[in-house]
Amino acid sequence: MSLADFSVRRPVAAMMLVLVLIVLGAASFFRIPVDLLPELKFPVAVVFTEYEGVGPEEIENSLTKPIEGAVSRVDGVKEINSISERDLSMVVIEFDWGTNMDLAAQDIREKLDQIADFLPEEAERPSIERYDPSDIPLMGVGVSGGGNTPYQLDEMAEDYLEDPIAAVEGVAAVMIFGGAAREIHVAVDQDKLTAAGLGLDAVVGCLNRENLNLSVGNLKEGHKDYLVRALGEFESLSEIENAVLCANNEKIIRLRDIAKVYDTHEEDTVLSRDNEHPSVMMMIVKQSGGNSVQISKRVWDKLDELKAHLPPGVEITKNFDSADFINRAIADVWDNLWQGSVLAVIVLFLFLRHFRPVIIIAVAIPISLLSSFLPMFFSGMTINMISLGGLALAVGMVVDNSIVVIENIFRHIDEEREDRLTASSRGANEVVGAITGSTLTTVAVFIPIMFTTGLAARIFTDLALTVTFSLLSSLFVAVTLVPMMGSKLLAFKESGTTTESWYFTYVKRNYRRLIGWILDHKIITIGLANLMWISSIYILIIIGKEFMPTANDETFMIEVELPRGTRLEETDKVSRQIERVILATPEVKTEHAVIGHSSTSDSEDSKQAFFIINLADQSERQRTVEQVNDSIRREVLRIPGVVKYSFVNLQSRSVGAGEGKPIEITIFGSDLETLSDLSQEAVRRMQNIDGLVDVEETFTFGSPELQIQFDRERLAQLGLDVARVSKILETAVKGTVASKYDEKGEEIDIRVRLSEKDRDSFEDIGLIPLITPARGLIHLSDLASVDVGSGPVRIFRDNQKRSVSILANYLEQREGSDSGFFLSKSLARRDLDSVVRDIQRSLSSMHLPLGYFVEYGGSYEDMKESQGQLALALLLAIVLVYMIMAALFESLIHPFTIMFSVPFAFTGSIWAIYLAGMTLSVNSGIGVIMLAGIIVNNGIVLIDYVTQLRGKGMPVREALIEAGGTRLRPILMTTLTTILGLIPMAVMGGSGAEMRRPLAVSLMGGLVFGSILTLIVIPTAYYVNDLFAHKVYITFLRLLHPQELVEKKEKAEADNPPAVP
Repeated sequence: MSLADFSVRRPVAAMMLVLVLIVLGAASFFRIPVDLLPELKFPVAVVFTEYEGVGPEEIENSLTKPIEGAVSRVDGVKEINSISERDLSMVVIEFDWGTNMDLAAQDIREKLDQIADFLPEEAERPSIERYDPSDIPLMGVGVSGGGNTPYQLDEMAEDYLEDPIAAVEGVAAVMIFGGAAREIHVAVDQDKLTAAGLGLDAVVGCLNRENLNLSVGNLKEGHKDYLVRALGEFESLSEIENAVLCANNEKIIRLRDIAKVYDTHEEDTVLSRDNEHPSVMMMIVKQSGGNSVQISKRVWDKLDELKAHLPPGVEITKNFDSADFINRAIADVWDNLWQGSVLAVIVLFLFLRHFRPVIIIAVAIPISLLSSFLPMFFSGMTINMISLGGLALAVGMVVDNSIVVIENIFRHIDEEREDRLTASSRGANEVVGAITGSTLTTVAVFIPIMFTTGLAARIFTDLALTVTFSLLSSLFVAVTLVPMMGSKLLAFKESGTTTESWYFTYVKRNYRRLIGWILDHKIITIGLANLMWISSIYILIIIGKEFMPTANDETFMIEVELPRGTRLEETDKVSRQIERVILATPEVKTEHAVIGHSSTSDSEDSKQAFFIINLADQSERQRTVEQVNDSIRREVLRIPGVVKYSFVNLQSRSVGAGEGKPIEITIFGSDLETLSDLSQEAVRRMQNIDGLVDVEETFTFGSPELQIQFDRERLAQLGLDVARVSKILETAVKGTVASKYDEKGEEIDIRVRLSEKDRDSFEDIGLIPLITPARGLIHLSDLASVDVGSGPVRIFRDNQKRSVSILANYLEQREGSDSGFFLSKSLARRDLDSVVRDIQRSLSSMHLPLGYFVEYGGSYEDMKESQGQLALALLLAIVLVYMIMAALFESLIHPFTIMFSVPFAFTGSIWAIYLAGMTLSVNSGIGVIMLAGIIVNNGIVLIDYVTQLRGKGMPVREALIEAGGTRLRPILMTTLTTILGLIPMAVMGGSGAEMRRPLAVSLMGGLVFGSILTLIVIPTAYYVNDLFAHKVYITFLRLLHPQELVEKKEKAEADNPPAVP
């Protein structure tokens, strides 16, 4: 008994099966996490090694190179990049996708242990961390107002907000920017220190030794056991001031004699403002795998509770929240989904003209989609823009199987005059093979996608799985629920007259005539079709290409940079001018400025500042994000002192795009100065390329610095070493935390440092006092030279070679242009591929010394890699589709005939992308691959019925004409429901529309063009192939059989000859 027979005979049992899927699907829906994109586990490990007081070149030689050599021997390593900067070596190891990172991390540790004896003893032990995009802050919260200083705001954030927010479920960390923590400063007077015959290390050591509470043991007396504690911790600032440094000849020298003690705050290194008002910003990081939307809601709920405990006037503002974009993007996909469903149902009614069959088919949409959440839950997927996009794409397809079944049931009622039970059972069984084959061909195209490698494959695996789940659910519904409901709802009286409208009867009659004409004019038909296909090759060559479209959000960042060595105070002045420019922009709602910090790394840098900009909703503004940013860019670059401007896309960073710039050119070589010169020349050449903006080099050479060169023999004679003297220098200039002052449970750093008057000139550095074991008091200038020089801030290496990278953005849309579905608007766009080709032409004439070379990476490298992966996936998909159809038809010729529709679908897809002004990207490429499995469904339905008719003895020509007329309605219905189901995704805007639209447009174009040509080319191809097969058969028969058998066979064929072309 087939499923259809079971469902018709046992309707209650069939209904319960479907209800089980509905209930479990609904339960799964509420348990699946929500995020912007699928959870990405990048195969990247990072080795951090700290070596305090050592410069970039020393870090490179003593740490970075040995570590690179060690980890390069780990299995599966794809690429090694490193950064050597003061005090730190960072080696980034990228592995092949699919690598077991737990085993890889263990292997890295083993290799590092093997070289441990060769690393400097003073360096910290290397630490290994996994790269996780969820480490990027989920949200930023500003604390401002009440007339409070940044230091007071920082204290409020720490006292009232930090710990409660950190305790919220799903929050991994809370970081505070813009304030300064409270500190006890010990400002040492150099003259008094020298007069006392002491060194700075003596002051640090004294405070460290004196500020202690120690347990020294237990004392038993009688029946009691007493803990003995030595109490020496400072309980007040006066105790710190009176700390005894030394006693000579009955003279006691206290800290107050050589220094002043202040209760103050850390030195300003980072400043923060909300809309030009002082503030601090709390960056909140979610736990890996956490539900971004729910975590955001919990944080804001907690902040609403905490507001009541804040001092009057203090405000909590939203600087940015990724959950906002996620909510908007997912809401837009839901809108696309229900709008597509409504359009598909309207098409059904126009064809069927009865509510009952329309209701039966319409029920398949929510059931198929809701059932999909059950396997999504067990697959560990999230509800995200990609997975929901897959469901939105499937809206028009999930009804295809039900359409074919219900239409065939109708045909049995109308034409065969069968009762509803018999018609439902026979109608479903008759097409079950065809709909199974069409479903499997559509699902099969996703198998290669899921087995390809790279970032794009990981992202779109969710789309592949959701479409697969929904289509398999729709197949189950079509062979169970649809025939069961048909047997109950399709009354025989509805078939008293034909269900076809007069206009469709007219279309079907003329289509049958068209088939007859094209069978008589095969060469013309095939020639014109091939001409159309060949035209798409030219479009494929000239069309723009990129990796993935950028999902622009109302919130974005810009980063500016001033000349090297600029002090924080000067950067702050320029930042105030930039803030005024930003807030004067009509589309801007709020802005948040962070001065003295990079937006793309954890490093503090006084010459940098970044600004978080929140725009009004898309419906409230005329200009796009790119247009607004372009306007701000032009104004900011006019401000004196600004040397670099960069646009940072938050959504690009969320998928591991690093600094968020798509163009990256890397120059390799050995000499840093030569690399610097080459990179500057490359930047100058690139400045003239149309559409290229925000060009910057990652390598910074020539940062001003004081270089202290030690006389090592002199050091040895005086009983000193570089490490000890460097530590004293650090105390003098930067300050050293000697101990901590405990006040009501709050631990406050006690920082020892020379007073400001003793460290405000180059000469002061040479006068820093040192106490030597051999000769007592000397000055730094007695054993070292102090010179003004320059040196690299960071040294970059790629695959164990020194390198410098040039990063840039490109303008996808110019001021005054717009996005739309018209060719003229595409002329205002620049695509990644053409921009990089211009760069290659510009740099091709640049002279490179021997051993120096250029590579093109970033999104361009990703694009090239993805093109190869998608081409392979497309080839495998076509092969799989052919194999499934061959098994379905038990023929090698018929599947080949149906495959004629595939290139014509590709033609429509390429033309649609081009006319819509879009680029060929991974998103549109996925649509092209999907077409290979979708477009053949029409051919399967048509050829399957042709085969049935020929099996009943009908000649091939009459079978093609009859099948074409009979199957025209289900073909048009399934095609139009799929196309109309995609229209909302293709034309509607909203958050994340840039990611969804290319996929929908490529599918729509391929379906429209491919389906039209399928109805024309497939019958022609079938007819030609059948004639050819017949002639081949006769030829082999003549060769293999006696003449009398041949004559007998020819006589039998003469009774039913094929049509003569």
